[in-house]
Amino acid sequence: MDNNDTTLPETSVESFWGRALQSLEHFSGQIWSDKAEHDPGITLLEGVTDRVTELARRQALPLKDLLIPQPIDNVAKLAVFPDSFGPQLGLTCGPVTMDDFRKVLLDLHCNDDDLNLQNGGDKFKQAFFLFADVYIAKESQSDRYKYYYDTDSHEFTFEEEVGSADGSNDRELLGNYSLYLVPGEELQQNYTLLNTAKRLLPAYLSKIENIGEKFTDINWLGVSEKDLILEIEVEGNISATDLDSCAKIYAEVYRTIKDFACSPIERYSTQDLNMQGLANEDIFNGPFLRHGWLPELIPARNYTQAVTFKYSQLLAKLQAISGVSKIITGPTDLTVEVDPNMYLSFGHTVDSILANVSLKTKSQDELSKDFGNIAAWIPPKKLIDNSDIVSFVGQYNNVAEYGSVTEVVPACYNLLQPVTPKDSPTKLHQFLLPIEQVLANEYQQLEQIPRLLSFDQTALGKSINLEDTQWPFNDGSVSDTVHEGYKRGLNSFRKAHSEDYGQTLASLQYLTGYFNETVGQNVFSKLREDYIKSQREQLAHLPYDQYHRAGYDNITQRIAGKIGIDSGLIRVVETRRAMPLSPSVTSFDLASVTAREVDGDKERLKLSLNNSNNQYRAGMLVTLKFLTAPNKRLGEGENYFPIECLLVDQVTPEAIFIKIASTPLVNHLEDIVAEGTEVNIIASDRFIADIAFNIMAVVDDTFRENGQKFTLKPFPVLAKEGNILVVAQDTVTADTRDVAGEKYTIESIDRYNHTVTLKNSAGDLITDGTVIKDSYFWYLDSDDPIDRFSFMLSIVLNKQALAKPEQWLEVEQWIKDILRSDLPHHCQALLQWMDQDDFDSFSQQLDPWVDDGCKMGVDSYTVLNFLTLGRKPSNLHGIGYSFIVNEEQLNDLATIDDATRQNYIYERAIFQVNPEEAVP
Repeated sequence: MDNNDTTLPETSVESFWGRALQSLEHFSGQIWSDKAEHDPGITLLEGVTDRVTELARRQALPLKDLLIPQPIDNVAKLAVFPDSFGPQLGLTCGPVTMDDFRKVLLDLHCNDDDLNLQNGGDKFKQAFFLFADVYIAKESQSDRYKYYYDTDSHEFTFEEEVGSADGSNDRELLGNYSLYLVPGEELQQNYTLLNTAKRLLPAYLSKIENIGEKFTDINWLGVSEKDLILEIEVEGNISATDLDSCAKIYAEVYRTIKDFACSPIERYSTQDLNMQGLANEDIFNGPFLRHGWLPELIPARNYTQAVTFKYSQLLAKLQAISGVSKIITGPTDLTVEVDPNMYLSFGHTVDSILANVSLKTKSQDELSKDFGNIAAWIPPKKLIDNSDIVSFVGQYNNVAEYGSVTEVVPACYNLLQPVTPKDSPTKLHQFLLPIEQVLANEYQQLEQIPRLLSFDQTALGKSINLEDTQWPFNDGSVSDTVHEGYKRGLNSFRKAHSEDYGQTLASLQYLTGYFNETVGQNVFSKLREDYIKSQREQLAHLPYDQYHRAGYDNITQRIAGKIGIDSGLIRVVETRRAMPLSPSVTSFDLASVTAREVDGDKERLKLSLNNSNNQYRAGMLVTLKFLTAPNKRLGEGENYFPIECLLVDQVTPEAIFIKIASTPLVNHLEDIVAEGTEVNIIASDRFIADIAFNIMAVVDDTFRENGQKFTLKPFPVLAKEGNILVVAQDTVTADTRDVAGEKYTIESIDRYNHTVTLKNSAGDLITDGTVIKDSYFWYLDSDDPIDRFSFMLSIVLNKQALAKPEQWLEVEQWIKDILRSDLPHHCQALLQWMDQDDFDSFSQQLDPWVDDGCKMGVDSYTVLNFLTLGRKPSNLHGIGYSFIVNEEQLNDLATIDDATRQNYIYERAIFQVNPEEAVP
């Protein structure tokens, strides 16, 4: 049926019967001359015509009615497409630009589930927006997050190494933004709500940030409250007894003063803009705003600089108010300056703003100022709800319900009477069966239209049936009983011939094309059923994925869909999320603190500052140093112990809260909080160290014409052909060979099997695996290592996903092509293959870390270890360092599998020795 043809097809039985007789005359006219009603063939043809007429009637239903799917559990579904396919997602996108982020934050409402400000309680009766204004600033060159790489220790530090003033080791973490927020009136007046919003906002921001970008500096602006003294003369026709006129003027003065301090935000509903003549394509532009569109965003005000306000502008607007004659007394100074990081306010309520404002008659009589009456003239803020739009509403019709021809044939044919296989009506039943089946299939295909045009086909799972069929007869009916002997075989035949992999894939491509996308290539050689399932999932997620295209949270689903695998077989990590906040210069000054346990909180330690400015922020790493009392010595020699890389979890004006769990603090908490223990805090300088790895010859490698294959364990994801491997200087011990300066060049890499071939310093391929001792640890030697944090993603693939391992290079190339089209051009990705056990262990570590907001600390170091991008630095002296595996650690190593052994060694900083050769 041509959907563009508005002419309804002819559906009357007379029309079909006439066409049937014409066909009969054309094909059988010479031998079929008797066309009277007593002829059995004519009677049967009439029955078929009746069923075809009903089919035509149903085909002529409005398209929207044909597309309404069957109700589920007696719940009617009147929308053809789900809410997610409305213009609110189909035409909009997640925040990308600074203006987009401003709109989204200005749209943030107290009752929104995204922030959950009410913490599970009842919704706020008085609706309010969280912010009155938002300003976003990209970090300047001078304020950029800087860190350094120490090529000797293979560590990243925040303080530049002495002697490297040429800047060759300088690093910058890009993509950082500062956020400046003017709280809404309700937050300004309620400090409890304000503190709750401050606590919840970072987690919300992490959900909407673009890939590679982060709001690292959130500033809640302070108030610069000014007194405004005004005497205003009203027009002569307004008297002291005209209370309503007085209240109305006072209310307009109040609104004008408020708007002068902070520009008002004008919000419009979808219906408002539709009435103005705007099409959906113009309205649904940028991020979807639930509480009103902002066609004209208020101008951005730079709150990092002092701002001068001119009272002359305010006075001119007050003079223009209906009923105002002139301004008698105004501000003596016609300008007011607001300091940086402050916002202007003349009060938070009607009575505070109008406290020093008075209206007077021409005779200088002051008019009544009834705040209750004034408030009545201030219209309440109307909350707009731009709800999801339901597309294509229609009426469900059971178009698949089929009445067989045998039901309308006269009773004299005995088609509705029970029969035995030997009865003559049996042959008539069998004669009619192909006709019945064709008609039943046509009815069934009408019901398949919603399924074939549905963007969400996940309920079909692995089915590759493009069109379904139905048995023409009800169970237990006479016709059904007649065909019972061969019914099962016929149904199996029908089902087998209804499978159409090519057409199923083509239909998915057709629907995917609505979003200017294509189905993913089956580069992983998955079974047809599994591949179709993955593409249905990709299609169902497309509206959400397209909306959040620049976001980080959904990239795993997007990549998985385009490479044709289940999203559970891939993990994506934005490595910059494992970076701590950059410390300020003054935080490297040693500060004295008093350590105390937090009542009811076993996860944190409270550090009260002793007469020092708080230069610390949540997300920074700090080093805790403590000097015990003389009678509480923890070891021989100096009793001054540093514990590095502790995470600052929360900061208040007078205290710092440090994470305890899984840190050395656990073992020394009693000594640290004891009376007489000196405790100092300082920002951690070293925060990440490079991974050291083994080089081990592949045991079963017998064909070495192209060089001996060596396994790198763990395999450095940053390794490239031509990189140089150098032995770790601090691992060299007394040995028959001096390997301190030994280096090897990577000739070729197999990232899937984690093997390389190597050349020696003379440029010759190594063919003898015994040349390199596998008890040594090695680093990638580079004076300019790749930036592994700025705009970088690590993509981890489960090896089990690849049915043909020899295709790994082809698959990697396809994934890179996808990333070039899906990622912003300034983002990069590192691909890594993991065995099933390693992948499972990595997933178990990654998911809780992501759920916890990707906080720097023990979990982040574990994630970086798995990705071979870094580890926690180790102290050469003090807590947390071990030159030799102790007895307890040796026992632990004997009980854990190979997949977790290396991670265990790195976490406990015992990488300097071969655990199999260690002596307790």
